[in-house]
Amino acid sequence: MDTIILGIMSFIGKLFKWNMPSTDNTVTEVPITSPAPQNATQDETLLWDTPQHAYHATRVTCDNLGLSVAEKNLICACIFQESRFDNNAKCFNRDKGGKIWSTDWGICQINDWFHVGPHKEFPSTNYIVNNPDKAVEWMIDMYKKGQLKQWVSYSSGAYRTWLDPSSSMWLLGKTS
Repeated sequence: MDTIILGIMSFIGKLFKWNMPSTDNTVTEVPITSPAPQNATQDETLLWDTPQHAYHATRVTCDNLGLSVAEKNLICACIFQESRFDNNAKCFNRDKGGKIWSTDWGICQINDWFHVGPHKEFPSTNYIVNNPDKAVEWMIDMYKKGQLKQWVSYSSGAYRTWLDPSSSMWLLGKTS
């Protein structure tokens, strides 16, 4: 019976294109790995558990999705500005009165009001945090569609600071 009701609610939601904010604000901190993308070598498993690994995995993902070096650097600079490649990053967005109205989640700081919930891009905030590869792929897709302005790091131009080869973003790619 619950399945039938959920199906009906889903159909009605799609019919009227309802956008309901998510109430799932729990984060599970676990080491994060992702299956190798299609273009990665069979031996390469992309890790997302540290900022250094996430930086590398993001650059490989950009390569696999056909971005140029300049585009890859742009995506990485935006992500660095947003989260410092910390997949557990969380930012509370407040109104003028100080009340939290939404939260940005994970490596790409995906907003739960606009992008999380039924009939939206992500089913839950846990999904965003536990699937950083999907968050990065979505961000790249938004870039390809000309929608990178959704991120303040891009729309404000703040990402440009990290494009300089002497910036701290580039230290993530250096191995000791």
